[in-house]
Amino acid sequence: MTWTTGTAQAAYVVARLVDGTTTILPGAGNLLPASATDFTDATAAPGRLTCYVLLPLAASGLIGLSDTVCIVPGSRSTVGAPGNVHLQLDQGSVAMMSWSAPAAPPGGYFLLTIPLNGSPQGVVSLPATATRTMHETSGVPTCYVLFPRSGGSVTGNSDVLCAVPAS
Repeated sequence: MTWTTGTAQAAYVVARLVDGTTTILPGAGNLLPASATDFTDATAAPGRLTCYVLLPLAASGLIGLSDTVCIVPGSRSTVGAPGNVHLQLDQGSVAMMSWSAPAAPPGGYFLLTIPLNGSPQGVVSLPATATRTMHETSGVPTCYVLFPRSGGSVTGNSDVLCAVPAS
C-alpha cells in the first residue's frame, strides 16, 4: 500500500480483512509513524482475497479511513506477468492502475474489469506502450486483471486487484 501523508494524523494502522476476520497491522501495540507513506504485508496468504483499509489515528482516536483495496496474492502468472502493478482510488470512483512491462515486451494488453454487483465483465484493449490506465467504477466495487498479449494470445497475467470505492 502507498498513500500521501497528511498533517492531522499522529500515526497509522492498516486493517487487513480475510475470510471475515480483521487483523490490525503492523501488529499489537505497533503503529506506523505519522510520516509513513507505505506498508507491505509480508504475511498475506497466497490465493485468498485479502482487503486493506488505511486508518489514520490522532491522539483522540480514529480520524478517517481510506477506500478499500484488495488483492489475491500469488494469482499472477509465473511467466509473462507485468511487474509493479498498482491500483489506487484517491477517495473517488476512478480506479487508476499502473505497471511496468513484463520481461518479454508485449504487443499490447487486455484489462479485464469485473464489477462485483453482477454487471457484465468488460475487456479493455490497451497498446503495447501503456504503463497505466484509468477505469470509472461508478462507485461499484470492481476487480481487475491485466493480461499482456502477443497478437491475440495472452502471455501472462497480473494478480487480481480490486477497488472498493467508499460509499
